[in-house]
Amino acid sequence: LIRRDGVVKITDLGLARSVDDTIETGITRAGTTVGTVDYMAPEQARSSKAADIRSDIYSLGCTWYHMLTGQPPYPEGSLTNKLQAHALKPLPDPRAVNPQVTDALVAILHRMMAKKPDDRYQTPAELLKDLESSTLTHAAFSQEIFQAIEEEEQAEAAAVASSTSSRPRPTADREEASESAEALPPAETKAAKRREGPTTLPPPVRRQPVTKDEESQAGFNAEKFKLVLIVAGLVLAVVGLGWLMSGLGGVFDSAGPQVGPVLVNPAVPNDVGPPVVTGGVGPTELTNSGPTVAPVYGTPVGTPTEIGTTPGSTLTSRDIGGLPPLGSTGVGTTGGAPGTATTPAPAIRLPDDLTQPPPADDRSMDGGEKLPVWTVGAGTPSATHFATLNEALSKTVDRPAMIRLIGRGPFMLTHTTPLRTPRLQVVGDSQSVSLIVLSPGAEGSPGRLHVQGDLSLENVHLVIDRQGSAGSDPVSMVTVEGGSLSLRSCSLTALHTGAAPLTAIQVRAAQNVPRVVLDEAVIRGEFNIGLDLMAPSVDALVQDSLIAVGAGSAVRLDGSGAANSRAAPVRLIRGFHSTLVCRSSLIDLTADVDLDPVPPTHIAMIDTVSSTGDQEGPKVLLNASGWLRARLQESVAWTNSNSSFLGFDTLIDLGDSTISRATDAEGWKAFWRKRVESTEFVDVKWPQQLGALASADPASFGRDQIPTAIRLTGPRGVMPGAPGDRLNVPEALYPERIAALAKRSGFVAPQWNTAAPVRVELRKTDLGVFLSKGEWTDRSVIEAVGYGICTMQPVSLSGRHVKIVFRQEGTAPLRVLVKESSRQSTGLFDIRDGTLELEGLRWQVLDVKPSVPKWLVSATDSRVVFRDCELQGPEAATPPFEGIVRFETTAAAERRDAPQLGIFDSFLHAPGTLIRAEASDGGVFLHNSVLAARGVAIESRPRPIGDRLPLLFDVSHCTFSAQNTVVRVLAATSLPMPPSAPSRWFVDDCVFAPPIELRAGDASTPTLLTEVGAVLAGKQLEWWGRGNGASPALKYWMRADGSLPDLDRADFTAWRNQWGDAHELQALTSEGGVLLRAPLPNRRDQILPASFLLRTTCQAMMWADGRPIGAVLGMVGPKPAPKDAPATPGKAAPKTPGSLKPKPGSGIKF
Repeated sequence: LIRRDGVVKITDLGLARSVDDTIETGITRAGTTVGTVDYMAPEQARSSKAADIRSDIYSLGCTWYHMLTGQPPYPEGSLTNKLQAHALKPLPDPRAVNPQVTDALVAILHRMMAKKPDDRYQTPAELLKDLESSTLTHAAFSQEIFQAIEEEEQAEAAAVASSTSSRPRPTADREEASESAEALPPAETKAAKRREGPTTLPPPVRRQPVTKDEESQAGFNAEKFKLVLIVAGLVLAVVGLGWLMSGLGGVFDSAGPQVGPVLVNPAVPNDVGPPVVTGGVGPTELTNSGPTVAPVYGTPVGTPTEIGTTPGSTLTSRDIGGLPPLGSTGVGTTGGAPGTATTPAPAIRLPDDLTQPPPADDRSMDGGEKLPVWTVGAGTPSATHFATLNEALSKTVDRPAMIRLIGRGPFMLTHTTPLRTPRLQVVGDSQSVSLIVLSPGAEGSPGRLHVQGDLSLENVHLVIDRQGSAGSDPVSMVTVEGGSLSLRSCSLTALHTGAAPLTAIQVRAAQNVPRVVLDEAVIRGEFNIGLDLMAPSVDALVQDSLIAVGAGSAVRLDGSGAANSRAAPVRLIRGFHSTLVCRSSLIDLTADVDLDPVPPTHIAMIDTVSSTGDQEGPKVLLNASGWLRARLQESVAWTNSNSSFLGFDTLIDLGDSTISRATDAEGWKAFWRKRVESTEFVDVKWPQQLGALASADPASFGRDQIPTAIRLTGPRGVMPGAPGDRLNVPEALYPERIAALAKRSGFVAPQWNTAAPVRVELRKTDLGVFLSKGEWTDRSVIEAVGYGICTMQPVSLSGRHVKIVFRQEGTAPLRVLVKESSRQSTGLFDIRDGTLELEGLRWQVLDVKPSVPKWLVSATDSRVVFRDCELQGPEAATPPFEGIVRFETTAAAERRDAPQLGIFDSFLHAPGTLIRAEASDGGVFLHNSVLAARGVAIESRPRPIGDRLPLLFDVSHCTFSAQNTVVRVLAATSLPMPPSAPSRWFVDDCVFAPPIELRAGDASTPTLLTEVGAVLAGKQLEWWGRGNGASPALKYWMRADGSLPDLDRADFTAWRNQWGDAHELQALTSEGGVLLRAPLPNRRDQILPASFLLRTTCQAMMWADGRPIGAVLGMVGPKPAPKDAPATPGKAAPKTPGSLKPKPGSGIKF
């Protein structure tokens, strides 16, 4: 409804009904979704309960579309057809009906009417913000609308008066209406008014209402007769044209066979010149005055043109629609008379206008199916959570899946064999981009992601380091075979060069039509090929992306292979708002030189910058060496719009002869017969120096970095080129860091027999005695249940493998103490050549009669795991107590399954040393734990194997507090020189909190790293830190044992200088960086995980990509007893295998 002052009133369309009851638009029926399908959001059609404010925004967009065009977005078909159109079909361009609709308005409409609610405006406020900042109209509101409303009101009044009259002859009311109609301005006057100025909306198309009496008395209808004559004339014209073309076909056939299929060159604003017809030799000019809007190779302008088909196909340029959905090959055959052979339709339906970017729904490869989700990262392994990416990928064989990476990584990928899966999605961390490192596997070949099926990558960085890699076989970082590929917010980086040719992305297909989408993606490094398309038919889209490769080609086409006989091959390669940089040739067609026939190929560069730096050697835009000129013209259609090509000395290279080259804009114009803007081909080298592409910042290739003298501004007011500020790459990607990360082995969780757990009631049975008897099978899970204080004697196990789960059954928390006769024992748990996992253990030493062994756990050549434990030592480190865990390995050579110590979601608090590692090989893994040491948190005593120190420490999201030092390292004195491989420490997102002071002066020298001997000078240790934060109370970052250096030689600057910039990234050292919510208590029994809560206003709360660093304290320690746990002793909990399984997702969030 439009008020006379121009205000638009919108009714509730869900309850409104069309005046024409014959139109099937409403589905307001009992038990079904309420609404009107012309304005209904897809999710609302599926279920009314799914509708929310975003559904209303969709409906508002439909209403606005109707107002702009005079019809709903999808007006044709039945109710079911309309519902399917709203759910699947792209939004028709309103400018096809109303050219005065602006680009900004179309963009807003597309977002309002996005198929997925998450892609729309989330609130009306967001919509209003865009409306206020966009230029939606070309002129003021049209007065025609008011004029048309007034005319319609008068006509309706006349119709009502006529229909209520009981006699057919005119009445006074009818005569008055007739007089009013006669008073209306003639058509010429209204047309003149329309020409006075532009309008914002199309004038409504209306007919005056006619009553049944008037229709019966009208007799001869001149308008209908005129329409019949027009239709008949059109039919005769089509028949005559068909007869004429059949005759001409014989003439062309007699002249010789066509060299290649007929192609269409889509509409481009700057095309000019006569069209050409390709015969058996080369182009022949046709007489045609004036510029052409859509030049076509092989057919006069205006003729329905076959696209990518063999002669005889009836598919014309007027049949072209949107791209088919993922998985659809677009296969079909053209119609024909019964008994006649049919011609395959093209495998890809080309868009009507290649210069327009596809809508978001068309770029999406979301098949709509719900995939099983697997997570990868630190935490408790389960059926759906894996410690390594390799493990998760091995589960995707023959079934679709989504793999979600938790955290920034890095995630090592050593897979080299193809993965056969219908559909695989790999999604990075939701708040940060996850790093995947393609590292060498057991055979020495670098890992790769090779999928036989559809692959989608989102929010991930892939990095490969080929330094020192052996072998000469070609390597591809990402290979998709027989499927489609989507990269969104991703990057692929190649460090160093290797002997083998390297390709970033390779897509191979023969019997299907793959789609390739690069959206805000980056390919950078010394690649031989950036994007390798090995398929007779392919639809590739590069949007808002950067491809910067080395001596090879940015894009290579290879149409060899057996194409699907049911569809005519065709290739479509489009670049929108992207930047392509190469040292040699941009696009390589040399692989197709011997193909017969060549798949019709459409290349469109829209708002794109292609460049080459100022280096030695030939710089070619299109490498078609070996091709014949006529054959290339007939097989390839090239479209440019608002794009720049900078620094190429050869634009088209057909071979060694200079006569076969186009070297400048005039040569390009003569080759393609198209007008060339002066700014399209510029002999300016940009960037001046490409430098190391692997470390190139995408912002340096952004559109705003192009020299001002050669900048372009497109019709939409945007400069061409990639949006460098929106492209993500790993921060400070140092080659030496990636090389070290590639050697970062992961923790391997032990496997247990959870089908039949063994139950032990601790108040009746001594757990140490039970374990010592050995009356349990290997790999058993023992369920130790009880309440209050339960004691046990030490146990020694050799060659055995057991997991013990402690669970409270009763009102008092379960705590395990050592019996008084244990002072001479090495450990409460002493294990050799075996495996021990403790879950939910609360171990505490009472100060009344401290009776403890040297260690809680002493492990030799074994694997030990703590999960959800709370381990608290005595008040003071009086003999024989030394610490909580002693981890020792004695092997003279590295083992395939090296011993490991893992501490996850646990709280360790004691005097002395919390963890001592006296190891040659193996690793210590700490995650999401709190280590509060009234002494030393971790002591490392590495033992060499030959000239190597392979001991590994992997620490992430932990909180440390140490009175003396967090890390204490003893030098390996048996090494006369620096080792070939030092002991490596990987420390990420940790907090070094203030020290505990139970008495004044307890913490006078809090230090991060203390060396005993020539550890640093002998280069026996490498530190790789990222995102760590230190409290101002940390006095020394490093010092030698027994000495107190000057502070300026032990501060963070000295620490950074010791290791180098690549070794400590994003360190938080400011005064307000790490602050606790309250001072630490000065009583031992009050020191709890909650004591280390961070102040909500300190920087550490948002330091890990918007999340806190340090441990998530609510997940540290034993989990609360379940609500259904028995409240009284003696009542056993149900014995179910599920009770032993860790909580889903336990230890994952951080």
